[in-house]
Amino acid sequence: MTMKRVYILQIILCFFLVRGSIAQMQVKGIASQYPHSKITLSSISDFISNKEILLASDTINEKGYFNLTISAANIKNAGLESIQKYILRVNNSFSYLYLENRKYYTVEFPDPDYLSSNNNEVELTFFDLDSTDINYKILGFQTWMDTYLSDIYYSKEADHAAFIKNIQAFKKEVALVYKQDTSTFLLNFIKYSIGQTIDNIPFLGAPSLSDKYNFYFSNQPIAYQNDAYMDYLKGFYKRYLYQLAGNNGKEFYNAVASSDLHFADSILNREPFLQNPELRELVLLNILREEYYSNYLPKSGTLQIILQLQKESNYSNIRNVAAALFHQFNGLNIGSKFPDINLDKSDVKNKLSASKGKYIYVHCYHPSNKDCIAELKSLKKLQEKYGKDINFVTLYSKNEIPYTSTEQRNLDLITWPKYGFDVHDEIWEQLQVKTYPYYLLIDDSFHLYSAPALSPTPNGKYETIEKTFYDLVHKEEE
Repeated sequence: MTMKRVYILQIILCFFLVRGSIAQMQVKGIASQYPHSKITLSSISDFISNKEILLASDTINEKGYFNLTISAANIKNAGLESIQKYILRVNNSFSYLYLENRKYYTVEFPDPDYLSSNNNEVELTFFDLDSTDINYKILGFQTWMDTYLSDIYYSKEADHAAFIKNIQAFKKEVALVYKQDTSTFLLNFIKYSIGQTIDNIPFLGAPSLSDKYNFYFSNQPIAYQNDAYMDYLKGFYKRYLYQLAGNNGKEFYNAVASSDLHFADSILNREPFLQNPELRELVLLNILREEYYSNYLPKSGTLQIILQLQKESNYSNIRNVAAALFHQFNGLNIGSKFPDINLDKSDVKNKLSASKGKYIYVHCYHPSNKDCIAELKSLKKLQEKYGKDINFVTLYSKNEIPYTSTEQRNLDLITWPKYGFDVHDEIWEQLQVKTYPYYLLIDDSFHLYSAPALSPTPNGKYETIEKTFYDLVHKEEE
């Protein structure tokens, strides 16, 4: 997923941002529509698992200001690159940005009314952004490429020769403009963005698969932390299992079924675009990631091969990606036993499993989140209707300051069992809660039935959890 286009404003926030001693990376700003909400800054460990690593968090104050600082120790411990992509999250909203070591950023996290349709991703605004900064350069290039393509795309059918000539002219101009730039990250970003956006356009004379492989992968280092590189790689090798020649696909299945890493690797080694052993292992992990939830490849064999790569690969980056995937797939998954959460820190005997025997609808709630508040009435009606047959449990995020009267009144509407946890409590990561409200459904044998489960209010397909509840209750009556 690429970062949303943003407007770069040459405005200096002067109301509270006084530059003092600056740590290695710092993000300050304003999120005026999210007072008292938690804001987090995370790195992305890799673009195969997309695992997020929390680096800094803050509570937005009553005026909407926040300050996120990544210490030198955190940078070192997380093994962060000098430039890479990060993610800011507030409640259900998030935004991407690129950060450079020893840089200071001032941003505005926009109002929730300006959410895009892309999974609650918002357009971040930078203030006083220097023209040498990576965000400035990337945004400038993306705008240039998008504008250029929109201007010439009509000629793809109307004047094919002119279209090809214009594509070639654009590439030459890009090479000239960025000839003196020494940022490897930027140059790779530009190269693979062109590959993804321009070279993937189908037209007569477009680069062949062999051309693309030779230019973008053959004898090229793997840019693990460059999202444009990884987006291009995942596009080039998309559903690659079904592109394997001859009987290779069937043999690959057998290799996974028998948990044989070396056999699987030898099969992929037959492919002309997988002669680089490190690239081959990365593509192998991507195949296993793509197919894990398809129920085609055996899950036990998939996990064993990922575990073998984690332990045996000669490449540290491959071992890290494998470890992240193994943790992801071996964690909270549909059908797996649900973790027996201690609901009350002061009472170790107060476990979620005490509700075992009925289905459990777990409601993750944030008292200041507008989406959470909007669903409360529907949730309450649902609980009144099905509460005798299905257990409702609410886990809510405790505010670091006293609740407002409105927040407390809404919290009091929850009359079924509810338990508060600190915003930094490990429970949220354990349950993989990244947005609020969030729902999970546990079956009567205490195994995860659905995550995220449907909510009490309609989604984009007009589905709610009520039909699931009706079917479960009706089945019990039969």
